[in-house]
Amino acid sequence: MRNSVRLLLIIALSANAYSADNDVAAFNAAWQAYEAAAQSDDITLRAETAARVVGAGKQIFDESDEQLAIITHNYGVALSDSGNREDAVPVLVEALRLGEITYGKDGAGIIPILADLADAAAKPLEPEPQLRHYKKALKITKMNFGGDSVEYADLAFRAARNVYQMSRSLRARKHMLEAREIYAGLPEPATLNIGMADFYLGKMEFTDRDFRHSSEYLESALTGFEGAGGANQAFRLLTRALLVQTYEQRGLTEQATQHCVAIGRESQLSPDQDYLPLFRVPPLYPVSMLRARKSGNVDLAFTVDENGFVQDPVVVARKVNGKERSRPSDFDKAAIDAVKRFRYAPKFVDGEAVATTGVKTRISFALE
Repeated sequence: MRNSVRLLLIIALSANAYSADNDVAAFNAAWQAYEAAAQSDDITLRAETAARVVGAGKQIFDESDEQLAIITHNYGVALSDSGNREDAVPVLVEALRLGEITYGKDGAGIIPILADLADAAAKPLEPEPQLRHYKKALKITKMNFGGDSVEYADLAFRAARNVYQMSRSLRARKHMLEAREIYAGLPEPATLNIGMADFYLGKMEFTDRDFRHSSEYLESALTGFEGAGGANQAFRLLTRALLVQTYEQRGLTEQATQHCVAIGRESQLSPDQDYLPLFRVPPLYPVSMLRARKSGNVDLAFTVDENGFVQDPVVVARKVNGKERSRPSDFDKAAIDAVKRFRYAPKFVDGEAVATTGVKTRISFALE
């Protein structure tokens, strides 16, 4: 809300400069409604009130006035946040046009507009629209602040993370590497920022199935998440969970076990908390059932031991083609073989890892 607060102060000071007092009053009323909506959790209302601010603002601001660019940008962001990204794109394109009039085509003021336009334009598996706007924003950031600045690193981090998450693409991975290098080269290295960059690089390498490099980045990320803060702990647990998966994929069970135990020790799972595996493998579909075009599911119960391994799995119920079945089916062995490879965080009691009996899961077999 930094730009928004600045806008309200300017309007309050400048109201007497406009002859159309009613238009100014209408704008201020719309602005106050927008501010109230922005403080609430109602993102739809925020978009609606932002639209009214823009409508009222067009009555009192010239296109060369910075305020019109700001409120149009606010409206575009509100639309995007409310899930209407397709509608947000033309609004943010208009904000960019107004921003270029105010700040210039290479002015620092259009950088946040370009970044928000990039995210509004994101489409799964189509990274080019998002990348195009981020590349322009990075170029302008480099011109205004330098290619080794914190401003450049922060935008490069955002670009790489959001292209990965929103466009589901690794095309911006190089920008995460750029950000990491800048954070590490600061006079006082930004440890948390380096950790976050390593975390996302680890996730990207995991997506690319380069499990060796993934585990290297994730191990490095843990050092950036040291400390007792809630955010640090959350990312520490996420990082360890990914490390369990990378090490299991590499066949390094001992290393995976270290992180299973560390997660159990730190998270202190409560008795009523869902007990979900850190690592699971899909079952092999029995050829006999595939040929017969049969689907089904198998419910199993088992013990999770002190190191997070599954022990003694047994079938407690099964269905074949939607019908309960008391006799064993060919799905049973496939389900048991899969669940034996699951890894869990062991539960801790009085500081010691303990075996947990009666853990249950369902393995499903569905025909595509």
